[in-house]
Amino acid sequence: MSRWRLPGTLVALLFGGRTGTWTAVRLDSGERVVKTGADGAVAVVLTSRRAIGFSALLGQTDEVPVPEEEGLEAFQVSGEVASVLTRRRALGFSAQAG
Repeated sequence: MSRWRLPGTLVALLFGGRTGTWTAVRLDSGERVVKTGADGAVAVVLTSRRAIGFSALLGQTDEVPVPEEEGLEAFQVSGEVASVLTRRRALGFSAQAG
């Protein structure tokens, strides 16, 4: 997982080893990366506006809006599963299911 800054833009680049493809996720103006994690076949980018999960097995991303006021309580990425815990809810991302 890499972050690249292009003129006026921030992009998260994710590579799916099984599919051999790169996936780019453009971040919105004013959106900032809060935390990132990757292990095994899953990666997560938590921003000030959303959680972006990536499955290297499927080569796809899934996004869930996460307003900054929810506050991050815990963040873990291990093997094929990632979890994000806020004050309001728990989010899970799976490499097998997306």
